[in-house]
Amino acid sequence: MAITPMAGSSAPLSVESLQERIAALERQLADCQQGALRAQTMHAMFEHMHLGIIIYQLEDPNDDSSLQLITANPAARMFVGGFDILAHVGKRITEIFPNISAYPESLRQYSLVASTGVSQDMGDLPYYDEQLGLDAFYSVQAVAIGEMQVAILFEDVTERKRAEDRIRVYEETIGNMETGVVVLHLTAPDNPESLTIIAANQQASYYTELDLQHKIGARFSEVFPDAVVNGRAATYAQVAASGKSAFVGEFPAVIHGQHEWVSIKAVALPDHRVSIIFDTITERKRAEEMLRQNIQQEETILAQQTALEALSTPLIPLNDRVVVMPLVGALDSRRAQRVMDTLLEGITTHGASIALLDITGVTVVDTQVASALVRAAQAAKLLGTQVMITGIRPEVAQTLIGLGVDLSGIVTQSTLQTGVSLALLRPAQRGAAARN
Repeated sequence: MAITPMAGSSAPLSVESLQERIAALERQLADCQQGALRAQTMHAMFEHMHLGIIIYQLEDPNDDSSLQLITANPAARMFVGGFDILAHVGKRITEIFPNISAYPESLRQYSLVASTGVSQDMGDLPYYDEQLGLDAFYSVQAVAIGEMQVAILFEDVTERKRAEDRIRVYEETIGNMETGVVVLHLTAPDNPESLTIIAANQQASYYTELDLQHKIGARFSEVFPDAVVNGRAATYAQVAASGKSAFVGEFPAVIHGQHEWVSIKAVALPDHRVSIIFDTITERKRAEEMLRQNIQQEETILAQQTALEALSTPLIPLNDRVVVMPLVGALDSRRAQRVMDTLLEGITTHGASIALLDITGVTVVDTQVASALVRAAQAAKLLGTQVMITGIRPEVAQTLIGLGVDLSGIVTQSTLQTGVSLALLRPAQRGAAARN
């Protein structure tokens, strides 16, 4: 079967030829539809991308300012000050952005990308965000997209830059700390030997006497096998797994030939990580040891003073009725109290009716000494005991008179010998008086 050819046809078309032609047209239509779909998709992407995109056509390769605006997406408005850039399609870049003439290098780079077809990363540029009132940053890329065409891509990288700055500050801070820091990652929660070194500062290398910068990525148990034996690796793993920090302890160590003390803390970090913090406490330990020695020395001195005071304030019973306390040296407030305590305790213990305080050996008699003697005599009198002060030399007598000390009711003698004789005679005299 043949079909009569149309006017102008030189030969009749067969059914097969017609079918092939229809199929070809259908394929072309499908391709067109697919192309239209791709174009619609690309346009939708272009319109909704967070990247700002501005496309220029370079009219004259020898004139960088001949870049003419072809199109731009809505996101580009944020990077050009918020004005409607599409209202300037067809205009030169220098007409749209007069200030760009002050940056000829940027114009030159845009022009080169359009003319050579070689894309270029322009880097991160600062700008001032008027809405936030903060300095911000955006990255710029010049991408060759067609014959003598260049697409300028803008992306807000403020958060990335701030994060990088924070990381840099943290790294510099930790790197310059006098405290050693090692960060470990527990890759297998139930296996302490899976701890891996992921960061360390220079001070940590000093404490460990190892170049930890070259141990990043190594297993902690391989670098520090002793930590597995002494159980510290298990402690670090527990902190990383539980998220609860722990004080590991204070340990003696020999670092670069010097005996030191080191404090170790394990600080929990997110994602099964733990920071091991080393800090020298040698000076504190030395201060504590010095303080301990000083306390011991003071306790020894105090004990010696107590023993000396006991020896310097002896109470000697002459018989069951008379006691003698010879005083030697200086008599300060502390020792005066000791004299009174010993005297009253001895009177009570021995039931003495007469107590002799001999001040022959007291180097200086002043108001404080005189007051102490008077108080001792008065306290003894309350217990029914007569106090006799002996060893009053002429100069001591003058001093007591000059001080106006009231010694009424207190028997005084110039020497201990006369005082003892009188004290021993008094009971006999009282007995004779009673018999009469």
